[in-house]
Amino acid sequence: MCDSLKSITIPDSVTEIGSRTFFLCNSLESIIIPDSVTKIEFDTFAKCYSLKSVTIPNSVTEIRNEAFMGCDSLESVIIPDSVTKIGKRVFENCNNLIIKCNKGSCAAKYAKEHDISMKYSENKTNSDIER
Repeated sequence: MCDSLKSITIPDSVTEIGSRTFFLCNSLESIIIPDSVTKIEFDTFAKCYSLKSVTIPNSVTEIRNEAFMGCDSLESVIIPDSVTKIGKRVFENCNNLIIKCNKGSCAAKYAKEHDISMKYSENKTNSDIER
């Protein structure tokens, strides 16, 4: 458990963020995920109660089960079209969340199936999706 960590910039050398890496980091408010990351494993950021927003880089193709579960302060996640697999209960108990994504994307389908608010963009990359 990491009670004092407020922000983290993940190094460019990281390609996967391992399971439960930041699990229960109660004070974590912001993260910067580099373009080198291709997968976010299960429970990676689960129960990071202070996390407010996340931008998933274009390099990520998969977000595994429960990756952000219980992040009850999470208000915004930008998910690019590169994400083609989103696991079970990824955003469970993120009651104030708006997923920002492209219409027709895996993220849009996931949000619709799980009754999560969405904001659409017709652009191709996450840098073009309105923040």
